[in-house]
Amino acid sequence: MKYIKRISAFVLSAAVCASLLTACAESSSKSAESAKSSASKSETMHTLYVRDEFKSSEVTVTFENTSSGETEKVKMGKLSESDDYFLFSCEGNAALYNRAYITHDGSELLGVAFNKYVSGWSISSYGIVPFTEGEEPVESVDFKTETFDYNGNKKEVYIWTPKGYNQSSKEKYSTVYLLDGESKLSPDFSYGASYGCWYAPVSVTSMMAQSDNKAIIVAISNSEETRYDELVPDIGELVSDVTFSTAKQGVPFCEFVVNTVVPFVEKNYNVYTDAAHNSIGGSSLAGLESFYIGMEHPEKFGAVGAFSPTFGAIDSASWMEYLGKKKLDESSPFIYLYSGDPQDNEWSAKGMIKCLQQLNYPASKMAYTKYPTGMHTVPYWRNIFPEYLEAAFDKKVAALEGKPMLDENETIPLDYAE
Repeated sequence: MKYIKRISAFVLSAAVCASLLTACAESSSKSAESAKSSASKSETMHTLYVRDEFKSSEVTVTFENTSSGETEKVKMGKLSESDDYFLFSCEGNAALYNRAYITHDGSELLGVAFNKYVSGWSISSYGIVPFTEGEEPVESVDFKTETFDYNGNKKEVYIWTPKGYNQSSKEKYSTVYLLDGESKLSPDFSYGASYGCWYAPVSVTSMMAQSDNKAIIVAISNSEETRYDELVPDIGELVSDVTFSTAKQGVPFCEFVVNTVVPFVEKNYNVYTDAAHNSIGGSSLAGLESFYIGMEHPEKFGAVGAFSPTFGAIDSASWMEYLGKKKLDESSPFIYLYSGDPQDNEWSAKGMIKCLQQLNYPASKMAYTKYPTGMHTVPYWRNIFPEYLEAAFDKKVAALEGKPMLDENETIPLDYAE
C-alpha cells in the first residue's frame, strides 16, 4: 500500500513538474516573442526633428498611413532653445506611417513625408521646408551648370554634388535625375525663386545623414517656352479637352537624356552606371515624360517618380497599346506615383495604376500615395519628395507595402474627357 502511495506521489510530482516546465517554456516563448516584437518596433521607430522659428509653446505631430487612414498624435519634446528658433523632436513608427502633419500652437501646416530618410522639417514664415538636424537651414545651394546643344538650342543641366563628394572614392554615388530642373535645387535660382523650390539637395543630404546612401542630383532644364513640346511623347492621340498645344517632342528629348546627358554624367562623375542606382522623376508634364523615359529605358533607370502626372492628356487606348507592347516584369522600373485632389491629376494617376494592373505590372514594383487636398504646386511636391527617395533607393514605401492602391469600387477614368 505504501508502495502504491509512493508511486502515486511520484506520478503526481512528475505531472506538476511537467506542468511547471510547460508553463516556463510558454512564458519563455512569450518573453522571447515580446522581446522580438519590442526589438522589431525599436528598429522601425524613427526620430523626427522640427526646427521652429516661431518658437511655439507646443508642437504636435499627427502621423498617418495614407492608405489605411490610421493615425497617431504625438506631442513633441523641446530639445533646445536659441534666439532664432526652438528645436523639437519625437519618435514615430516608420513602418506604419508615411505622412506627418505638424501643428504649432494650434496652427496645422501642410503634410510632409515621414520615413527613415527624413531627418526633419524647418518651419518659418516662408512655410515648411526639409531640414537636416545639426545643419543650418539652406538659403542657397551651389551647383554646376553644363550646357549642351539640343534641337538647335542650348540646353542647361544643373549638377549638384553633396558636401564631401569624392571623385576618386572606391564607393560610388547614385544619381537622381529630375526634369523641370530649374525649380529643383536652390530657392534663389530661376523658377525656385518665382514659384517655389523643391529643396531636393536638402532632402538628399537628410537621407545621406540617416543612411549609407550617397547620391548626386542631375536636374535637366525644361523652360516654359519648350516644356510643352519636350515633355509630351508622341505615343498616341491627345484627348479633346487638353488646354495646351504641343509638338510632342518627348521621344527625341528622351533620347537626349539617355544618349547625351547620362553618358556625360557617367564619364565625368563618380557614379554607378546600373539601373538600380539611377532614378528619374518630375511633376505634371515632367512626371509624364519621366514615366515614358523609364518605360523606354529600364536598363538605365530602376525607379521612376511621377508627381501629379499628366497621363490623362493622352487617351487611355493609346496608353494600353503602348504599354501592351512592353515587357512588364521584374526588370521593369519601380513606379512611384503621387497625386493630390481631382484638380491635381488624381484621376490621371489612378487611371495609370488601373492600366498597369490590367497589364499585370508587378504589384511589388508600384507605390501610390495621395494627398486628398493637395494642389498642383511646388510646396506639395517638395514635401512629398523624400518619400520618392525611399521608393527610389529601397524600391518600396515601407508603410504602404501590402496596402491596396485603389478602391475596388471606384470608377476611374484615365482620359480627361471621360
